[in-house]
Amino acid sequence: MVSQYLKTDYFEGYDELLAKLTRHQDEFSRWLADRAEQYDDSEDHAKPRLHKQNRYSYRDYLAPAHLIKDDAHRHY
Repeated sequence: MVSQYLKTDYFEGYDELLAKLTRHQDEFSRWLADRAEQYDDSEDHAKPRLHKQNRYSYRDYLAPAHLIKDDAHRHY
């Protein structure tokens, strides 16, 4: 809606919408502070990360027989 008001040069509607949204600013700030307090970024709750090393190489079952991997051809 905000973009529609601005596209059509309806600045009064834009101002009204912003006024409605700013009425909730204090409530939103409290909600956001509560979420920040409850947020747990410890390693215990972190998802395991997929290490994508060697992701551009052929998979073993797809590797051509003539392809030899040696130190000159490693790119990871």
